[in-house]
Amino acid sequence: MTDILLATYNGEKFIREQLESLLIQTCGDFRIVIRDDASTDSTCDIIREIINDRKDREIVLLSDKGASGSAKNNFMRLIKCSDADYVMFCDQDDIWEPDKVKESIKAILKMENKFGKDIPLMVHTDLAVMSEEGKIISDSLIEYMNLPRKDSLKNILLQNSVTGCTVIINKALLTLLKRADENEKIVMHDHFAACLAALFGHVGLLNKPTVCYRQHGDNEIGAQNAKSLRYMLHRFHEGKKNFRSGMEANYRQAEYIVSLYKEELKKVDEKKRAFLEEYAGLLYKSSHERRVFFKKYNMYKYGKLKKLMQIFWC
Repeated sequence: MTDILLATYNGEKFIREQLESLLIQTCGDFRIVIRDDASTDSTCDIIREIINDRKDREIVLLSDKGASGSAKNNFMRLIKCSDADYVMFCDQDDIWEPDKVKESIKAILKMENKFGKDIPLMVHTDLAVMSEEGKIISDSLIEYMNLPRKDSLKNILLQNSVTGCTVIINKALLTLLKRADENEKIVMHDHFAACLAALFGHVGLLNKPTVCYRQHGDNEIGAQNAKSLRYMLHRFHEGKKNFRSGMEANYRQAEYIVSLYKEELKKVDEKKRAFLEEYAGLLYKSSHERRVFFKKYNMYKYGKLKKLMQIFWC
């Protein structure tokens, strides 16, 4: 069984269209589990209306009334509520391609056949980027944001290329994720999950768009054309302080992983474990020591501007 974990908050504008895209999936063997984060609009009314209209489908609206305060925490609470064999994350404002569930399950079953069900596994995909009105801006978010297509631990720790709404994970990874709390050291639920998969198992990329990602003013993170002059100038003007703050957030997340999964890390390859611990320790190192580390492991952000900022601003 597969659970689609849908996090909502004041999503009345788009939630109906998103749910409709789930209900027309070519593979119907899944449950939709929704957690609303104390919306003040009609989001829950729309969800209840669809639940009443579609009694042929299993849609669960959780009764948890407390606000978590962020999309990250909303998903972390949702994760605790699932015990499915496979889990997919879902945002409230996108549109899924009709074969997304089918293709995702097919891909992760293939990985399980190769590595085993007991190994933590994740599959993510590309996305098409669309405007608030539904007009396609780019056929590939990975290209649009100039993200790496490599899913090694080194790449994922430094620069997350996994978008949560494209992800499917297996039960072995879900079990690891459920150990975590709503900790401020977790950057985002998708980045955290990808780090665990790359560390203890494997991450695979299904190199096709399975989601139309809606870009609008209320996106918590959002997509930007990373190859545009406007974006480059914006990143430069954000300055050293903001760039370094983002890097340090990644170190803290790695530090949290080291502290939380001590027993599991004993079974990880010694070189990989030492690398993770050294990376987490960069939080307490000087800029020079960080540069030495990045050069030693040839560990740089994807894209010339990002790499230069890392070298000079780390």
